[in-house]
Amino acid sequence: MKQEPRIQYVDYVSDIPILDKCDFIVSVLTSWQFDVAVAYIHTHNLTNGVLIVESVPFATPVKYRITEEQVSIYEGLFEGIYFCKNRKQPYKIGNLIKFLLSRKTGAPVFLLRPLSNISLRLLSNVCIHNREIHYVALDEGLSSYVPLMDSLKTMYSNTFTVYKKWCAQKLLNAAGSFFVKTKEDFGLFDIHRKKLIPNKSACEALEQLYYDRVTPQSDSENCILIFKDYQVIPDEQAVQIIETILDGVGNSDVDIVIKKHPSDTRSSFDETVSSRYPKVRIINSMISGEELVAMYKPCVVVGGYSTVVISSHFIFNVPVVSYSSFYVQNHSVSPMIEQHISFFMDQLGDYVTFCSNITDISENLKKIAQLNK
Repeated sequence: MKQEPRIQYVDYVSDIPILDKCDFIVSVLTSWQFDVAVAYIHTHNLTNGVLIVESVPFATPVKYRITEEQVSIYEGLFEGIYFCKNRKQPYKIGNLIKFLLSRKTGAPVFLLRPLSNISLRLLSNVCIHNREIHYVALDEGLSSYVPLMDSLKTMYSNTFTVYKKWCAQKLLNAAGSFFVKTKEDFGLFDIHRKKLIPNKSACEALEQLYYDRVTPQSDSENCILIFKDYQVIPDEQAVQIIETILDGVGNSDVDIVIKKHPSDTRSSFDETVSSRYPKVRIINSMISGEELVAMYKPCVVVGGYSTVVISSHFIFNVPVVSYSSFYVQNHSVSPMIEQHISFFMDQLGDYVTFCSNITDISENLKKIAQLNK
């Protein structure tokens, strides 16, 4: 009988002991990445794994975006669970590959990480070991799908540098496809001819994962779920957008639930909303957005530039309204985020309602709520 793992905290990845019969390794930072990894593990019936939870880079004191409670639900999947405290040291992929040395022969080892591009460290370590590696690039959120060239253009102003970086990464990926015997991406979408195609099997696995994990709210038959952005635009603007939406629907007979980001600790927003709209529920917790969608089964999800706005539709088939196009129109965000939002508006316009006029959102929400009565 498999011994239940004990959650441990280590200073560095290199402090994690090598475990016998380790057939897969998961290394994640966020609860979304962890959920995607668990969905992959379930769909591929993997056993005997190690989970490494990374801390927020350069955070003082040490912070994690995954809690012990969230991990403990699935601890039976893992031989060892380790929360790694120190991210100031450069992250060495070789410290993950050392697990492969515990058994140099046998079935391929699965390496699940939220990075789609092959790194030089990964490639160099793979080449010196004999055991076959199955590299699984986990969905890390919206940034997973933005084309490499577009991302580089927002990071570097020099055209020569952009093309040099692009060529170098393409060569690494090509070499990786040869030396890393099998590599796959696992997330909301597949990319085919530069188009985002919903990954049905991944979405179904995630849907089952969330419905198995939460208890539905019996009093949320006609609910609007709003996600407040944090550190995407100035907080004053984020509050103003939410208040404009509430002015239109806040006193209607529709239940409204607002989810704040776990790092958003300001109480002024809560006090303002509670005083003006006493029926509106505000949630301040580490519960994920996808769990809330499964719990409340809303008639519509509303938000800005957030993974949950997209995932709500493709996992749960819920209508979604995004006001992220308002950010582009008013240049409220950095050029990089503007580029990303424009990409998703072009790719997902048939699935997501992008509203650039905030005052129109309330009318759209009322119509959707009426249709769901």
